[in-house]
Amino acid sequence: NILANTYKRQGELEKAINYYNRAFNYYKEENYTTGQSVVKTNLGRVYLQMKDYPKALSYYFEAREICDQHGLMRSKAFISRRLSDVYESIDDFAEALVYSDESLHAFKELQLTKEVAVALTKVASHRIKLNQLDEAESALEEAMDYAKQIRNDFVLIGIYRYMGDLAFKKKASKASYHFFELAEDLNRKLNNDEGLSLISLGKARIYLERSELREALQSAELSYQTAKKIKDVKILSQASDLLANINSQLGNHQSAYTYHKEFKLLSDSILNENAIKTVTRMNLERFYELEKQELEAEQQLESLAYEREIERGKNIQYSLLAGAIVAVVVLIILYRFYKLKQ
Repeated sequence: NILANTYKRQGELEKAINYYNRAFNYYKEENYTTGQSVVKTNLGRVYLQMKDYPKALSYYFEAREICDQHGLMRSKAFISRRLSDVYESIDDFAEALVYSDESLHAFKELQLTKEVAVALTKVASHRIKLNQLDEAESALEEAMDYAKQIRNDFVLIGIYRYMGDLAFKKKASKASYHFFELAEDLNRKLNNDEGLSLISLGKARIYLERSELREALQSAELSYQTAKKIKDVKILSQASDLLANINSQLGNHQSAYTYHKEFKLLSDSILNENAIKTVTRMNLERFYELEKQELEAEQQLESLAYEREIERGKNIQYSLLAGAIVAVVVLIILYRFYKLKQ
């Protein structure tokens, strides 16, 4: 399992899969269920990294079944979070919310403060995508309380960022800027590039809305360069679009054209990926519909077999009763015949 983790980190995913399968077989021989669940979860993570969403889901559901069978509630809570990640990856935020909410309830029951804060943040992010803004705000406020209890800056950065996005969506520019500033202060200590890129992007949007174009340009460029460094296509696309808009308003038409051109290329790439995700969602829906139909058919067959068994039992009972009556009648006749003969 450790070897597989190492290969996964190095990007040698086929080797990782091979070692995970070997680890699973050893755990199965030893009847070590926690290990089996961990390996299945790790296999799900590999296939998610490979963007093979159906296989990722399949392994996560197998891991979850092992947890259900053996009462591994903590492991099941983490798997629910992983399932929400898969559905989030294919932009099925309604289904992602189902599993992030499930993991939240489990972590609360287990009293794992950090995991509750993370789960609440995830729930909020999915609600924002579904435009359930008031519910998202409530979840983020609760998440903030939990994160402050344990003084976890990494979790707080995410919460402040989402609070900033939420306030911006609600047209509360001042509050939005305040939350991004809080996130930026904490992020300086951790030096997290993804956080920096997203925070800078958020601030650039606020500056642009206020028509503070120089500040908007500076923040958007920082977001763009950081996204390029970490190879995040989605952030890079959004930063390119902002830079095209800002440069256009500043009269830097050549720069605006260059960024717009890059935005179009990145958008096409994202559109292709979204098309694949849509097909994946449709295939998953068909797969689960077929699975549901098969399950219903099996249940109907079981029900018919059960009814037949009951009918057969009744027929045997009636036959035995009829046989008993015939036997009693024969005995009576024989007895009477015997008495008459006497």
